[in-house]
Amino acid sequence: MNIDRLSSPLLPSSFSIRRLNIFCALALSALAAQAQAQTQAQSNVSTLSPISVTGDASDEAVRQNPPTTVGSKTALTQREIPQTISTISQPQIQAQGMTSVDDAMRNTPGVVVEKRDYSRSIYHSRGFPITSYQFDGVPTQYDWRMMSSGDLALYERVEVLKGPSGLYNGAGGLGGVINLVRKRPTKDFAFQGELGAGSWDNFRSMADISSPLNSDGSLRGRLVGVYQNRDFFFDKTNERHTAIYGIVDYDITPSTTVTLGGSSQRRHIDASMWSLPAYADVSNPARPNAWLADIPRSTFLGAEWSEDVFRDNEVFGELQSKFDNGWSSKLSARAVRSDLTRDQAYAQGAINPVTNLTRLRSAKGPATQRQNSVDAYVSGPLAAFGREHTLTFGTNFSDQRFNNDWEYPVPNWIQPVDVTNPVSDFPSLNYEYNNGTTARTRQWGLYANGRFKLADPLTLVAGGRVDWWQIERESRTATTARSTDAEYSAKFSPTVSLIYDINRTYALYGSYTEVFQPQPNFSTASGDILEPLTGKQYEVGIKGEYMEGLLQASLSAFQIRDENRAQLDVNSANTYSANGKTKSQGFELQASGKIQPNWNIYAGYTYTDVDVMSNGGYDSSMTAIAPKHLFRLWTDYRLPGQFNKFKVGGGVNVSSSFYTTFPVGAARGTLRQGGYATVDLMAAYQFTKNIEGAINAYNIFDRKYYTTIGNPNQQNIFGEPAAVMVTLRARY
Repeated sequence: MNIDRLSSPLLPSSFSIRRLNIFCALALSALAAQAQAQTQAQSNVSTLSPISVTGDASDEAVRQNPPTTVGSKTALTQREIPQTISTISQPQIQAQGMTSVDDAMRNTPGVVVEKRDYSRSIYHSRGFPITSYQFDGVPTQYDWRMMSSGDLALYERVEVLKGPSGLYNGAGGLGGVINLVRKRPTKDFAFQGELGAGSWDNFRSMADISSPLNSDGSLRGRLVGVYQNRDFFFDKTNERHTAIYGIVDYDITPSTTVTLGGSSQRRHIDASMWSLPAYADVSNPARPNAWLADIPRSTFLGAEWSEDVFRDNEVFGELQSKFDNGWSSKLSARAVRSDLTRDQAYAQGAINPVTNLTRLRSAKGPATQRQNSVDAYVSGPLAAFGREHTLTFGTNFSDQRFNNDWEYPVPNWIQPVDVTNPVSDFPSLNYEYNNGTTARTRQWGLYANGRFKLADPLTLVAGGRVDWWQIERESRTATTARSTDAEYSAKFSPTVSLIYDINRTYALYGSYTEVFQPQPNFSTASGDILEPLTGKQYEVGIKGEYMEGLLQASLSAFQIRDENRAQLDVNSANTYSANGKTKSQGFELQASGKIQPNWNIYAGYTYTDVDVMSNGGYDSSMTAIAPKHLFRLWTDYRLPGQFNKFKVGGGVNVSSSFYTTFPVGAARGTLRQGGYATVDLMAAYQFTKNIEGAINAYNIFDRKYYTTIGNPNQQNIFGEPAAVMVTLRARY
């Protein structure tokens, strides 16, 4: 078995991570120097005719690097936010041919996409999960169990804040926050349509229309529709996906706007597959051995009757007002229902290295989740001590209800399968009820934040949040039911930062943030839910803004510590204690925007060092979701002169090795994926002012690797092989 082919990176043998560090630092420093020189040249030479771009420089700067709300309720530039922010803007989405939130996260600096199966994902940053979602700034708890990757056609951009952020979100993970910014109606008529065809019979169509709905434009609407039908790189599986989104804005007065909207997404997957097992040799229990399966990526392990159906339906509303004294207010509400129906045969069992056999099991059942969220705040200026400051006060509330039921085959069904020659045409099974869960989680919080100008170049940002959190949960079997409740009152999460504006280009900052995360899925030996995990982050950095905001860059260093992490109680099976401690530290370097009028770049390098300081013999395997080194680069360029109808681009994603461990009695085994790199290319041609064609090629060297590793039993998932997508776009 050629294990080296799976573990060796797609790089010359002389390549090293140290050289990657040096290359990243030099490359991004050179970008800043190039941008600075470009700015100086533009200011010193007034007789040169600039190359034209869409709109003026300020409009293009907003398009490339828009103000964000993920780190603040009001829109701020990235240099005004004292934490690391990454934004996937509309130009980058279209250049790289992204269609899903998974695509956006795979191209976000420092973010790791952990595939739970081929439909669902958990996103990680700095070694920790990102469990806090926002939709236009309204906090929502992300539950990977219910959510397949959302369609990007509904959103204008994706904003990611790295590290703990409890101020506006309340309870959540230490990885950060993802804010999905919806598309809004425009005051002028606009239309965009796309038709795409690609590898594995991937066909996609999208239409996006926006228009004023009355003569003065005070009533505006936008409608987006998507249909996609595709197979996968592995055998048997087919997916049909539809999405529709509608939104209406109405200006009640020149200073007050009401918004109503909704969306519906449906994803139907036939012959769905969860993941792959790995090989394991435990003949010597003291030294267990495991390795990833070097089998064709087209291998399908499952049953042809397997089926997953995801449905998400949401409605939302907003009321925004601006007042004569400079203050503003916003009231937002969102209600969403998610349904998942699964009828699944899945591989669960390490592959025998002698026989190549694993085993399939089966389960089926529905799951439903309802979540209602409300957020309200006021924000505005305050004059004091001869300077103007900004205050924000608000509150939000969320109510989440979850229910799922599982049925198992009768009689018990365990089907051996040869991974080198699998079969999938099994007869349908008979099921009976086995277990289920009902849970209701509520959170209410009050928050306040101030931006205080201590001096012309120095700003103090300080705030805090108080939370009340409650869960009521019932776990059922066919014959029993057990209730478990927990409640936490007046949990305080502070934040404090300093920002020093060196000049119009650079700003230094330092920040401290805290967050808490309940652990309702972990119980002590006495049956009580564990105390919440608590975390804090220290971050320092410098941010730069060049060419009137067309290019932005940042360098940051961070340290995150958590306490009360769940760890397995070695004295009692399937129970936990809150004694774990973890530290993650590292730095991030990133740049995004234009380095010349026709040349865009989006780049980032992240170094993360995770130390599980106390685990009581339970390895959280955070190294499987936190490679020490991540490098991401995309750049595209419109050719000059008579060739300006052509646009070319390319990018690379590089990851160092990562591994996970698993218990075998008193010993531990290890699964490892070596470092790898994938390369993408793009070419586009502007046929007319309104029509453009593009071809995107992904993983052009067909690098074979596992994007996620779990354990020998399951959750090992191949990265996508080489693929092509051809897209025709029309804009009016």
